[in-house]
Amino acid sequence: GMQHCQAVSALRDAGAELACVCQRRPDDCTAADRFDVPQYTDVEEMARIETLHGIVIAAPTHLHLPVFAQCLAGARARQVELGEPELALKAVLVEKPVCENLAAAMQLVKLAEEAGVEVLVGHQRRHSAFVRRARELVARADFGPLRG
Repeated sequence: GMQHCQAVSALRDAGAELACVCQRRPDDCTAADRFDVPQYTDVEEMARIETLHGIVIAAPTHLHLPVFAQCLAGARARQVELGEPELALKAVLVEKPVCENLAAAMQLVKLAEEAGVEVLVGHQRRHSAFVRRARELVARADFGPLRG
């Protein structure tokens, strides 16, 4: 979650804004404090209160579907409350695996399609310590000859 917060914050010049974070543990305010944004403990409440155009689900795999469903419900409630003609939520980034099984993944995709929300699946690892270290070693050529 923290790495996603950093990535979104780094895109400020491109128009991205980290609006808030949702942390189910109310005693963990690390990201909210670091990025000076509101923190929520309830996903549906967060999506009802905040205008969210995109969300990142950085939760354990088995929570991907329920978190998205709750966020979507909150975004729909906000749309109705404000009389907005369309849903503000446009995209969700979810790390792989998308869900714990195919049925849950299909349900997530179905909910997204019905709402007109794009599902983006994160397959990259460029922020991992292992990949950063490998990149450093290659940049410094700090290894012997490569063999095929």
